[in-house]
Amino acid sequence: MAELIIRKSIEVGAPVETVWKILTDSKFIPQYMFGCIADTDWKPGSPLLWKGAADGKLYVKGHIVSNDAPRRLVYTIFDPNSTIKDIPQNYLTMTYDLKRRGDRASVLEITQGRSEEHTSEL
Repeated sequence: MAELIIRKSIEVGAPVETVWKILTDSKFIPQYMFGCIADTDWKPGSPLLWKGAADGKLYVKGHIVSNDAPRRLVYTIFDPNSTIKDIPQNYLTMTYDLKRRGDRASVLEITQGRSEEHTSEL
């Protein structure tokens, strides 16, 4: 299977600890994740279930691959409501990398795509 990766970086006017909290705290997640909460303990190997905050419906599922707070978070995702077969090869990998930019800013790089390295861990 060919590797397909999408990568985007953005500079954020907040320290990495603040950005990390926004990425992983259920108080903030629905604001950037289409009204969903993340049902997980964020520990490697644990399930990650993206559920609607209002309806409780499961929209996306996956597993935590690695968590190196507040620098790097890697998890897999899969749409359980699709017609695609639920096998490791059909999961995408999401990676959030945070780097300091001075005392009050950071750079967030988000990578999404297929990675044989992470789908084999499911």
